[in-house]
Amino acid sequence: MIGSHWTAKRTFVYPSLAIAVWLQHGLLWLWIAHTHGISWLTLLNYWDAGRYSIIATQGYQGSDWAFFPLYPLLVRGWAAVTGLLAVPQVAGTLISSLIFWGWLAMVVWLQASPKNSEAIHAGLLPSTIWGWLLFLYSPGSFIFHSHHTESLFLVLSYLAFAAAVFSKPKMATILAGLAGLTRTQGLFVIVSIALIIAGHKRDRKVQVRRFTFVCFGGIAIMLLFPLYQYWQTGNPWQSVQMRSNWSHATSWFSALQTLWFGNPWQNTKLGSILHHVVYGLLIGGTALLWRVSRPMALYTALSLVVMLQQGELINIFRYGAVLFSVWFVLGDRLSRCPTWLKIACLALMVALNYSVTWSYAINRWSY
Repeated sequence: MIGSHWTAKRTFVYPSLAIAVWLQHGLLWLWIAHTHGISWLTLLNYWDAGRYSIIATQGYQGSDWAFFPLYPLLVRGWAAVTGLLAVPQVAGTLISSLIFWGWLAMVVWLQASPKNSEAIHAGLLPSTIWGWLLFLYSPGSFIFHSHHTESLFLVLSYLAFAAAVFSKPKMATILAGLAGLTRTQGLFVIVSIALIIAGHKRDRKVQVRRFTFVCFGGIAIMLLFPLYQYWQTGNPWQSVQMRSNWSHATSWFSALQTLWFGNPWQNTKLGSILHHVVYGLLIGGTALLWRVSRPMALYTALSLVVMLQQGELINIFRYGAVLFSVWFVLGDRLSRCPTWLKIACLALMVALNYSVTWSYAINRWSY
């Protein structure tokens, strides 16, 4: 097994592997664009990317209210500064990639710092290179260098957890609140870091006070979006109303039936089965993570449970990509297996990752 001491001494491996994956995805997209006659502007604007482009350049309208504001606002500012307002998908791809590299720099710094061991025990770093590989080759990792919210959410949630672990409650609260303006999962980040911050104190009253402070502070930042919705539409919950159209589960049992393809709109084709396999893998990783960090495991568990309200798991590749701690712990556990099994599992992950990246480039469902 490659331990934390090795990774602390050899931190150049982490960015090298990340760059290699980025190049692989880029080259694959270049080849597909060339052979299929797809323009880059079209390729970079598929699915939700097109929605973010509209919000960034034209503002909210209709069903676009379902999407959170921080990322398209950032893209708009970046596009205005760089002169890329006419091609917001390019601006978004560039800013997402830059944010991811910034996150990578933080990981490398933490890996080489004296806080390395504490970060590993908090679920912020893998203890082996296999944990890093599983994160980089998670099925939807192409999302970190495309025109989507994942890179921004990754850096905000990661920094919020790190600030909570290293006893910086005000910073953690602000970062978690901003994560809540980026994705629904931000609410789970707020609750989880509140538990971490409260856990630094032994006195029960102090714990309750700190937990309440963080939750109220983070949620107060999240409420900026409902206030804006009220100002623009007269309905502070316009976003919730629009997102309700995505949910297919008609009851709690319908949501539970998702797990065994029990809803009539589900199918058992290969794609659906792979989504379920990855979901099961993340549930197993969450169980392992419970032994490492219970607040972090709570965050990932809530992120997985909330997916059931759709009545299907078609977004697990994308939503699971940001659950860095689960991939870390799964890879660390894999490192204990025989070499042939490690290589076989990694090969399957790489094959699925390439398949999903390919699907996105040809406008086939890839989330």
